[in-house]
Amino acid sequence: MAYNVIWVGPADGSNHKPLTVEGTAGTAILPGTLVAQTGDAIAKSDNDGTTASRLLLAREIGEQFGKKITDAIASGDHIICVAPRSGEFFNVCLAASQTLVAGDALTSAGDGTFKKAGAADAIYCYAQVASTGAAKNSLLLATV
Repeated sequence: MAYNVIWVGPADGSNHKPLTVEGTAGTAILPGTLVAQTGDAIAKSDNDGTTASRLLLAREIGEQFGKKITDAIASGDHIICVAPRSGEFFNVCLAASQTLVAGDALTSAGDGTFKKAGAADAIYCYAQVASTGAAKNSLLLATV
């Protein structure tokens, strides 16, 4: 499925805006990547999923600026991130070769991507669609 945005919106159809955080990309970051903020710096999260951390996703730059959702935000560029709230839908980058069904819990894979959560893993969000063996950084619709 082709995606154009990371933050899809709330389940109830209301028109509120996403919670955002801005900073400077420390490395090249793809939209939908789990990121961490340290001061003004934003970097891919290295959390391995065993401990909970803030759910913060890199947001797309936008077609109005000549970019696509598949274009990375370059190191040193301004980056806008989304902090999803309960009931909101968003697209996340998957780790390679994940086999998921709708409703599976997702956790951090340790490189900014998401994987199926194990029993001891911190849960960040839930898959809303199935995925079988997708390539690394493929986007998947999820919700908190």
